[in-house]
Amino acid sequence: MNFRDRTQDNSRAGFEKREKRRQIRKLQDAITAKDVSTVKEILEDDFDVDFQYRGQTALQQAVKEGQEEICKLLIDKGADIGACDAELNSLLHIACKSGYEDIAKLLIKNNADINALNDFNTTPISVCALTGDKSIANLLIRENCDLNYKNLKGETPLVVATQQRHAEMVEFLIQSNCQTDLGDENNSNSMIYAAKLGFTEILQILIKHGAQLNHKDRQGCTPLYHAVKEHQIDIIKEIIKYHSTAVLDKRVQLDTPSTKGMTPLLVAITNNYPDIANMLLDAGCDVDKRDRLQNSPIHVAVRQVSLVFGQEEEAMSVVKKIVHLGCDINVGDMEGKTPLILSAFAGNKELTELFLKKNADVTKWTTTGDTALHAACSSIKSQPEIVEMLVKAGCRINDPNNNGEIPLFSALFNRADMRIIRGLVKNGSDLNYREKTNLLSPLHEAIIQNLTEAAIFLIESGCDINKPNKHLQQPLYTACEKGNEKIVQYLLSTGKCQINGLVSTAIPLHVAMLNNHGRIVEILAKAGCNLNKINHKCLSPIMFAAEQNELAMAKLLLKFGCDLNAQAKVKGMMKCCLMYPVDKHPHFELEPLFFAVTHKNQDMIDLFLHCYNDNPPYWVMQLLIKFLKEITQLNAQMTPDQKKELIVLFLKSCKLPRSLQQICRGRIRETLGTLPQEKVKKLPLAEKLKDYILMKEIFTEEETKEEELSNEERDLGRFN
Repeated sequence: MNFRDRTQDNSRAGFEKREKRRQIRKLQDAITAKDVSTVKEILEDDFDVDFQYRGQTALQQAVKEGQEEICKLLIDKGADIGACDAELNSLLHIACKSGYEDIAKLLIKNNADINALNDFNTTPISVCALTGDKSIANLLIRENCDLNYKNLKGETPLVVATQQRHAEMVEFLIQSNCQTDLGDENNSNSMIYAAKLGFTEILQILIKHGAQLNHKDRQGCTPLYHAVKEHQIDIIKEIIKYHSTAVLDKRVQLDTPSTKGMTPLLVAITNNYPDIANMLLDAGCDVDKRDRLQNSPIHVAVRQVSLVFGQEEEAMSVVKKIVHLGCDINVGDMEGKTPLILSAFAGNKELTELFLKKNADVTKWTTTGDTALHAACSSIKSQPEIVEMLVKAGCRINDPNNNGEIPLFSALFNRADMRIIRGLVKNGSDLNYREKTNLLSPLHEAIIQNLTEAAIFLIESGCDINKPNKHLQQPLYTACEKGNEKIVQYLLSTGKCQINGLVSTAIPLHVAMLNNHGRIVEILAKAGCNLNKINHKCLSPIMFAAEQNELAMAKLLLKFGCDLNAQAKVKGMMKCCLMYPVDKHPHFELEPLFFAVTHKNQDMIDLFLHCYNDNPPYWVMQLLIKFLKEITQLNAQMTPDQKKELIVLFLKSCKLPRSLQQICRGRIRETLGTLPQEKVKKLPLAEKLKDYILMKEIFTEEETKEEELSNEERDLGRFN
């Protein structure tokens, strides 16, 4: 390990160095003690007066201590007048900062650099501007110092004095012929800082001496812009006062936009400064000057009314004043929104009425094709009175936007007040109009938005309840998909509803099952829908229930008379025949029993074996036995005991035929078809026999659950 060598240097050079340090230490101690006589005595010796001790020379210490007489003695001794500290501050910088006028005068007299720069490029005159010391500044100015030299931030002494609110220094610098309009790195000059910081006295001085009130910083912002943004009322009054009294070519440009196109008036309205906005309007600001996004003052003012809380009257007064001054009330912003459209969307009845009284054009539309009526129907506030006013003013009620949506669609999509929907229909809205994208009718839209009252109203008003959308899905399909029982029941009660859909991809029963809406499946079954209709995947409803492993749904379908063997009765080539070319129709892999086995659902298997109208398909059970014995992949899903149990079950079903009683029941059920409950009631049979035909030993549990559910619904209805 290396240690610092602390042994004393006994050489002559070492002795001399120690002697210098001793003398300087003694000298600096005398300066600290303000002991002039000791300083004089020490200075009589011959030694290096600029030798640094404690990081400074004796003269630097004397300047910091404000010891003028000692400074003079050191300078006479030959001390370096150009010495600087670690931040490159010269002796003159130090004297200026501390306000030592006599020392500054002494340094200047001895040729100190009056434009010396520290590491921030600050000159002594800038230091005086910072402290506000006019007397030292006067000394520097008499020696012709540079009054306009900028520091690293680009700030001149005038800018520095303004920032520090030294009004007398500002006037002194201007009287000494400094340049008044030089800006910093952002091109912000003294006028801008005075306006931004609210220094009215300094602003008045600058105006008096001819400084430019139209000067712009790098963002294009003028002093007036900054004063408005910072809510400097007194500054704004001064600028407007000067503007009103100045000759034409020297007036303030009140509407100078920033690089973003924002004028002082737009800034005042955007920041919710109604007092300033009214002052600027009275001063003659352009009421139609627009920003980069094509927003004019009236656009911004209308938006502001809906944004502020508790100050609506003040914001409204600005709108009224702009309108009174003759603004263009039909001008659109970048999106084509006029003041009328904005007020309608905001749900502001007073503003809408104001623009309509001023004959605003009700036929204007936005870039998306929306009219004022679309906007009113889309409003969160949902004001029926505004819709009524617009219709009376001539808004076309069936004009579509770019998406092909008429105002009725906007009202439904935005879940508007029912009074708006009723009003639109009353005034002739097209109930069967279909929008462009998905060809949805108003009834589709009402169902999608779960607006039960609106949907029933549209049906009662005479809309086409079978109008399909782009995918040939009718309103009943949509209601089944969304699980809206009330709308489903209402559609079916009209007697005009196509219950089985138009195409195999849009079958109401299938979509209700897909979304597990059991109650709707029951409603459809009771209404007489085709319980054996094959969908686009070649699945009947019972096959679909088996594929989805929905035992409750399968029971429901079988209860109402669906045919487990319906797929086998379909004739001709089908899509499934292309999917399973090796297997002839009906295909083994689509059999309900196959699905039940793959799901290991023993209850479903038992249900299916009991509910075939004929004997269970022999060929299917033979293949299932083979499937269970040979397919090794099943080992990961079933235990050997489970497989054995199923094999025994299927072998028993193959070997033991059904009883004559069971066969007769199956034939009767097949003959009865769907809804056997209603048909059995009419048969001249004993109640016990009727129960046997309806298989109540299997479906009793389901009926009990339904009865309990029905009772609960009734109780809930009474409570509500």
